[in-house]
Amino acid sequence: MAIEFKTDKQRACYDRVAGFMRELFGEMVRPSETNPLFSMNYGSAYVETGVWDWGEQTCVRTRSWVVYDTELRPDLLDYLLKENDKLLFGGFGLMESGTITYNYAVLGDAVDKEEIRNAVMLVARMADKYDDLIVARWGGRRQNDPK
Repeated sequence: MAIEFKTDKQRACYDRVAGFMRELFGEMVRPSETNPLFSMNYGSAYVETGVWDWGEQTCVRTRSWVVYDTELRPDLLDYLLKENDKLLFGGFGLMESGTITYNYAVLGDAVDKEEIRNAVMLVARMADKYDDLIVARWGGRRQNDPK
């Protein structure tokens, strides 16, 4: 099954980002066969970078699933919100499943290689740092922990 693009602009951005990802991360990067995204592992973190149609523009979002299966206690949620306030780029999110994510997005139409490098490495480093902190204090599991 091939990737379906909503617009020619999304396809062009995807092709540009694909080249950047190969240049920057080589064989660490795994392109999806069905979605306009790329994945890789970094330490204990799993990182995806996707190219999405966003109306008249495209968006390149890099995201990591930081911690699964943790109890979403008020003190944990308070901690995440306060950390978000301190962060200059990106931030924590919470999926409906209860998974804690770290996300960073840039407009895709003029994205360059340095922006892609910065986005991927920011998310990878933040997820690799915070997954250990969160699991140690509140429990749950990191992406690469056994189920």
